[in-house]
Amino acid sequence: MFNTKLKKIILHILRDKGGLHAYGIIKAFNEYTLGYYKPSTGALYPALKSLVEEGMVEEALVDGRKIYRLTDKGRIAISLDTPLQEHIKRVIAKDAPYRELWNIGKTIFSNWDKLDNSRREKVKMLVNEFEIRIREVIEGG
Repeated sequence: MFNTKLKKIILHILRDKGGLHAYGIIKAFNEYTLGYYKPSTGALYPALKSLVEEGMVEEALVDGRKIYRLTDKGRIAISLDTPLQEHIKRVIAKDAPYRELWNIGKTIFSNWDKLDNSRREKVKMLVNEFEIRIREVIEGG
């Protein structure tokens, strides 16, 4: 079973942007999520294939490239949802530190394999200390 959230976002992108090739869909993910998420082709192509099989998306060859478009069934399935970009803007507009938290996680995860055990333990200690301090601020301490 394919990730239904991934498929739903693909439907949103195709509704909002029109027909796109796979690379265009990946770029739209990156744009819509402010760089937080970009699906791999290994996740995207099976999801697109599933959407085609379900009749939600059609593929057409245009200038030698596969272009994916919503079908009527796909438009109906996604018609009542708020456009994805508007939803993301609303979530971010709440002033929560999404970008800051993402940047911290991205820095840790993208460098984790480069760290020796001692430095990994230091990073874990910093993350734990950060969580404790955040809890203190939230609880009024």
